[in-house]
Amino acid sequence: MREFLSARNISFVERNIRLDPQARAELLALTGELVVPVVAVGERYVVGYDPEQLESLLLATEKKISALPPRDSALLEQGEMAVHVADDLATMIGDLIRRIREEQAYNAAKGSGPYRQGIHDGLRFAEDALVAILQQHGHGAEIPGSPDLPRQMDA
Repeated sequence: MREFLSARNISFVERNIRLDPQARAELLALTGELVVPVVAVGERYVVGYDPEQLESLLLATEKKISALPPRDSALLEQGEMAVHVADDLATMIGDLIRRIREEQAYNAAKGSGPYRQGIHDGLRFAEDALVAILQQHGHGAEIPGSPDLPRQMDA
């Protein structure tokens, strides 16, 4: 599966349902079973390695990807910057996670290459760190859902 997506320069988030209880719960909610690998984009998914189904899913996704920058990231003045101010830290971190995911989608829509992959890896690292901080402090409910980016759930 990795090779299929990588050969097409498709960004994806790989998740391990054995190590990540949240990934396991999301897979079960999405498909109704714990079968891997699964490639999911939004509510659409493909179970197993089925190149024709995967191509169909990815083609439908490409038509929906917008190359408009999220929030105010294209402006010289950033206004509220990356996060909206809130009364509690969990809400602010959740908003920052949402912003990072918006930037990942924007980055993926602009194509691929070493520079883009480096940006994407950095954003993914920041997202994972912030999610881990929220989970460590019992704030799983405040973690926003992912945008419609292809992601792979692997055992």
